[in-house]
Amino acid sequence: MQQNWRRVHKKLNRDAGRLVARCGSAAHLVADTMLEAHDMKGNPGLMRQAYNTALEVESAVRSLVKRPLLSALTETRAAAATVRCRHCQPRQPLQLVSWNASGSNAEGLEDFIIGDGGTSDFDMMLEFDGPFRWTTPRVEPADIDPQSAPQLWARPTSNAGFVTLHWVRTDRCGHEEPLEALPGDFVRRLMEDYCRAGYPDEAHLHRPGKSTSKDQARKDGGVDLVFCLLVRGWWPEPNWPAGAPRGTNFPSAAARDEIPRFGVHLVPTGRWDSETKNIEYRISLSRAELLAVRQLPHVLRAAVKTLKDREKRAEGERVSHRRVEVVLHQDGGALAGPGAARWTVDLTGVTDGVHRLLDWLERRLAEGWLPCFFYPDIDVAAELTAEQRQAIIGSLRLVREHSTLLMMACCEKLFNLSALLEDGTEPLSERQLRLHLARMLIRLAVSFGIRYRPKAPCWQFWWSWSIPRLARAAPYLLQWLHHNMSAPHQQQCYLLMAWSVVDPADLADSEPMTPQVGNTITVDVTPLTRLLTESDLELLLGDPRGMTTWWGRQLHRPLAERPAGLTAELDTPRGRAELLLRPGLLARAISEGAPSEISWQRELDWRVCKRWAVNFRPLNTYQWCREELECDLSRDLQHSIRVNLPEMDGPTVVATAGLWRRRTQQLLSGDRLRAAYDAAVSRWPDRWQLLQYYLAEDKTDSQDSTRGDRDGEVEDVKQHRDKEEQTSAGLPHPHRQKWQLIEEQHQQRWKELELQHQQLWQELEYPGHEERMRMDKQHEEERRDLDRKHGEKWQDLGKRHYEERIELHQQHEEDTECLHVPTRGQPQPQRSVTKGQRKQQARRQRKQRRQWETMEQQHAAQWTDLGKKLRKQWNKMERRHQQESQELEKRLPSVRLEEELERMLEECSSRRQKLQVELQKELDGQLEERLEGQQEDA
Repeated sequence: MQQNWRRVHKKLNRDAGRLVARCGSAAHLVADTMLEAHDMKGNPGLMRQAYNTALEVESAVRSLVKRPLLSALTETRAAAATVRCRHCQPRQPLQLVSWNASGSNAEGLEDFIIGDGGTSDFDMMLEFDGPFRWTTPRVEPADIDPQSAPQLWARPTSNAGFVTLHWVRTDRCGHEEPLEALPGDFVRRLMEDYCRAGYPDEAHLHRPGKSTSKDQARKDGGVDLVFCLLVRGWWPEPNWPAGAPRGTNFPSAAARDEIPRFGVHLVPTGRWDSETKNIEYRISLSRAELLAVRQLPHVLRAAVKTLKDREKRAEGERVSHRRVEVVLHQDGGALAGPGAARWTVDLTGVTDGVHRLLDWLERRLAEGWLPCFFYPDIDVAAELTAEQRQAIIGSLRLVREHSTLLMMACCEKLFNLSALLEDGTEPLSERQLRLHLARMLIRLAVSFGIRYRPKAPCWQFWWSWSIPRLARAAPYLLQWLHHNMSAPHQQQCYLLMAWSVVDPADLADSEPMTPQVGNTITVDVTPLTRLLTESDLELLLGDPRGMTTWWGRQLHRPLAERPAGLTAELDTPRGRAELLLRPGLLARAISEGAPSEISWQRELDWRVCKRWAVNFRPLNTYQWCREELECDLSRDLQHSIRVNLPEMDGPTVVATAGLWRRRTQQLLSGDRLRAAYDAAVSRWPDRWQLLQYYLAEDKTDSQDSTRGDRDGEVEDVKQHRDKEEQTSAGLPHPHRQKWQLIEEQHQQRWKELELQHQQLWQELEYPGHEERMRMDKQHEEERRDLDRKHGEKWQDLGKRHYEERIELHQQHEEDTECLHVPTRGQPQPQRSVTKGQRKQQARRQRKQRRQWETMEQQHAAQWTDLGKKLRKQWNKMERRHQQESQELEKRLPSVRLEEELERMLEECSSRRQKLQVELQKELDGQLEERLEGQQEDA
């Protein structure tokens, strides 16, 4: 570690050492200002949620082409279970219900930069569900009746945070102990097979579960596909949130109450030293971590992210892989009571937050216990040995010793800090450094404004990326994502940090802050433009004199012909602000007043387009999904499985390939693929229930959350939603009656639809349907057996033909004279070939060709005969299955085909959705009429 650090320290001294020497004793201001500005600009809660939603929609679309494979692997694995009980276990296998982003990328703690990539990986939690209910008692539950089955019991182990899954026994079960359910090693093998068979060309980028490996050729750490089960409504720690710190607003009161109600996830990972590690599941608090990190203040979140980046730069024993769980813990003085207030309120900056984190981590590691914030009985660092703990402590001390240099390197990675080296080499005073930082932030605000102006060409890549993913799935998130990536938002963030970092004495003649609605204030940024020097204006405008001339000509034009927003001379602070902080006006001024700078602007646009084109790629279309599925049907699936899963036995390969093909055919039949694609891009399920923290206001906490990332968002959303969320109880009398009449009509239609839906489900529960299911299962087994036998016959015939070719080839070698070819250095033998020998050799070659042709014709005839025979057997079996189905329909006329029932259920569901949309439209129309009536009365 020391050798690595010497190499890294030498590089840091060369790059960041000059900046540290230039900034002097106030170097911490650079990190405190720039890192907080970066988090404020690029990490708002709604922006991060919108980005995660887009990733989840994209994953759902891409998984459509892999859904048949996953279904086939799940069914074959379930059928191969060693112990089966028809009373306590479900008949249907697990189903994938949603993709949810988690980990550092979802939390906003990644090191990813648009166009440059990063080392952080993407964690996608694949949430599965099945036809069962959960039970979570600590002792074995009593036997239940078969009507209440199946029930899945999460049985706690002796190690906190780990459980094993079992099926609750029924009074008809013959086994004495509850059967194991979904063992962890079984699920891990399933996910590994899915990644290897579904992504053979990207197996190093799609990994099952957690992994620390990454591909060096890719610009990120790959994708971790994590199997998980949601246990809704269960929280393993009975003393939380009662034991959580209540003296501060972290997490908010609404989050403390809602997190236990939501529940936890289970991932198939066992404790390394446990006797039952092969069947254990780890309690995952990913959703709780995500909420907690998003509610951290900008300063503390920037400190956590900086600490992770510094650990990577130091290349020591890294704590960063412990993720945010390492940071969110409580003990007597760290995050409980007054300690929590110090962490979330009285931080003086990012540097202070990093030092507190380092001190706290070192103290907890030295004590030998790193408790989880949400579940204190869990020791996050339990797997570390004593030597590893000491190595991490040494790494933490090394980082603290060189913290200033490392934090300056983090800032230099994100920003161009060359402005700090201007105007000499002597160390800057604190006031001078604040002026340099303010000038640099103003320059960033202007450059980002012109770079991301509304008519910038880079937006075409962003629209092609965002609209297909969010326009129908989450339109409100699309609006917020565009707002947070637009030029005005980024300008406001940089200008706010510039206003906060500059010394008040340098803005003594500025106008005071103007209070607005609620806690919102308005700050006049015009005085900030006085801080810009001539070199700054030359860098931003290119030709300040030509720009001043153009500006003066525009001022002398009539007001109606003058560009909007142009009111003051350019040599005044107001004129500078009007030009620099309005991207559209600045772009026009450059094109007309400084034509020589147009090439520079075009080059800047080209660079941004190049970076965005790499990151923002269009969504896979419906036609792409269909072509991929048709490609799967056209290729040999058995060969593909054998190549990618060589350890799978022959019968399982045949069964998996057959199921894969049939599920693909079913998905391509009719409008199923179109319906699945439309559902993926138009309905985002929000399974983690995260939007409630952004689209509604928590009244108990709105006054305290002054530094979190929900400040401006909740204030704006409240005014929007207050106009919409009104019930019929507050309407005037005539409107209320009409509203109630509409609701009664829709309730009647809804009841009729529910009755029809209930009748369909009764048919599914009818005894004849069980006989149909049994017969269908028997037919499916017969198809698999016949498919396996046919496969064996094809293989035997191919093997026999291969042996015949080898035998004929050996016979030809024996009959043909082999010419001796001398090696280098051997004398060339004198040998002549007579005319008769040449004729004999030609006759022998013609004979060999005739034998080859005859053998190939025989082989082709054998292949044809075998194909006819196998098709005859298959058709005979299909006719027998059809006859049995017809006999069952005659015996039980009310039993319908499974495909027909599925089709009717889909039609019923679509009708319910249409009815709900119609109801919502009518209610919205009545609401608009009521609001218009109120406006006319007013």
